[in-house]
Amino acid sequence: MAVAAPSASQQGLHEEAHQNILSPEMASILGECLTEVLKELQNQVPPDEQVHILDAFNKAWAKEIAKLPRLWRVSLRGRLQSFSFAGQDQFVDIRDAEVQTPDFTYAGLPVRIQGKLKEGGARRKKRRVVDSEED
Repeated sequence: MAVAAPSASQQGLHEEAHQNILSPEMASILGECLTEVLKELQNQVPPDEQVHILDAFNKAWAKEIAKLPRLWRVSLRGRLQSFSFAGQDQFVDIRDAEVQTPDFTYAGLPVRIQGKLKEGGARRKKRRVVDSEED
């Protein structure tokens, strides 16, 4: 049985799926492991099937995240190592972090917080210039 080569659009989806590693689900331990396994099996699992696997993973992740309470409180203390606010992408790296929740506490962790601003967020209002007549 002959297997057709993936179309350009399928190949593009495959490459986009592997580049999606910075999304929250792919940045998780499970997402990183899934990405590594798919890379190792690249010759055995066709790109279109890899896309279906990643789509199923993303849908399952979203379903589970939706079950979490919206106000899950976390206290985080640590030393700011670096930060970057480039356009809408924002990253904060913290070292020696102590993470406390109602159920557990972890200390000495490296933590990276990443997010995107909402449309229209953090835009500065233009200053209004008022012309005045001087005597």
